[in-house]
Amino acid sequence: MYAVVGMWTMDPAQRELQDAILRERIVPGVARSEGFIRGAWSREVEGDRHTSFITFADEQSARSFAEVVRRNAAAQSEAGVSNDDLFVVEVIEQA
Repeated sequence: MYAVVGMWTMDPAQRELQDAILRERIVPGVARSEGFIRGAWSREVEGDRHTSFITFADEQSARSFAEVVRRNAAAQSEAGVSNDDLFVVEVIEQA
């Protein structure tokens, strides 16, 4: 199993818009991705950093998804979202 880990900085002035986009567009769209297993999106308790952890059945699906995310930088910027880091990892254990 593989995952795409994203580190994001969010403009707190656009939080309501960002939450709506996440709930209405991003989560359902990601769930339809090839090889998708599960996803988690988190928000720092105090601050403007967010993390996403999306798991896929195989490495190619994870890499393809990461490329889609990278190509979406303009839309992310319009919503006050900055991608600080995005990388593919191999999931070696889980509980």
